[in-house]
Amino acid sequence: MKKRFVILLIFFFIATSGPYAQAQQKDVKGWRDARWGLNEDQLLALFKGEAIRLNEVVEYKEWYAAIAIPNYEISDYEYTVHFLMDKKNKTLEQVNIIATSKTLESIYKAFSQLEKVLREKYGPPSFRNDGETDTRDVIWNFPSIIIDLSLMDMKIIHFKNLVIKYTQPTKDKNKI
Repeated sequence: MKKRFVILLIFFFIATSGPYAQAQQKDVKGWRDARWGLNEDQLLALFKGEAIRLNEVVEYKEWYAAIAIPNYEISDYEYTVHFLMDKKNKTLEQVNIIATSKTLESIYKAFSQLEKVLREKYGPPSFRNDGETDTRDVIWNFPSIIIDLSLMDMKIIHFKNLVIKYTQPTKDKNKI
């Protein structure tokens, strides 16, 4: 009986101290120093020397990107960072980090590398879709932010996209 208890205790310590036991952080407030509600001028000041005002605004549904960080490197892959602003109040609502390479091989390698980097930084994800379809998603949920690593490979229309989205959780409790 005592020997069995010691074996279980040893197993418990091994299981809770290895790489799979890494706990997810309690909260993440934003991407780097960006925080929800900042305006364009505040973002330009915060990311001075990196962020630029785009010559042409990139339109999203209810948002737009007028500020970006071009040529942003993560683990030897290049991305463009878009700061998505609410069209009504002109404040930060989402940060998209978009892969600039669209070759199939590099997108899949970059996805794997990004997932590794994000796991190291934020711990294990809350959700993972292993991609039995044309999309792969890995999501981290925190009280102040949702981080969504997403790969779309729509072969039929020759569309490939790799993006990390940093979004605030919905404020409307009635939305599904």
